[in-house]
Amino acid sequence: MSHHAAAIRGPIGASPYAARFRRDLPLAAAALLPPDTSLLCRASPGARGWAAVPWLACFAPRITRSMKRGVYVALFIRPIPGLVTLALQHGAEDLLDRHGLQGGLSALSQRAERLRAITGPLPDMRPGPSDLGAVAPLPRGYQAGTIWYRDLAPTGAADAFSALTARYASMVDAGMF
Repeated sequence: MSHHAAAIRGPIGASPYAARFRRDLPLAAAALLPPDTSLLCRASPGARGWAAVPWLACFAPRITRSMKRGVYVALFIRPIPGLVTLALQHGAEDLLDRHGLQGGLSALSQRAERLRAITGPLPDMRPGPSDLGAVAPLPRGYQAGTIWYRDLAPTGAADAFSALTARYASMVDAGMF
């Protein structure tokens, strides 16, 4: 995170930081996963340009393999330096594409509410929507699709991430999603 602000001043395509972000963050996350899990970890600082809210996410492949749809665990790097948001999340992009911005945000909020009823409260987490501090459509979709979340300092993120991914894996195994 300390390198993010400096890196986004240049192009993403030539950025060693972006390459390390995509490569090293998923490897570090995978090391925190429960044993014998099939979760898939990915990270993105952006695709064609720098993301308004870079992310790391873990997916259950039988539920989803991307942030476009389905339920997954995400760690969002907030625009406010030094903060991350850990979330049990519903994918945003497909619903935003299908329903437009306002309809998609409404559909995401409704899905997140239904999923909160299914999962029940999660320890130390608040019900969504989250506040990622961004106004672009996709991060607004992430905010609306937040089922449960917790804001953290990066130093406390590993333990909380590990606990939430373990809980997510057990919910997937129980057929909740």
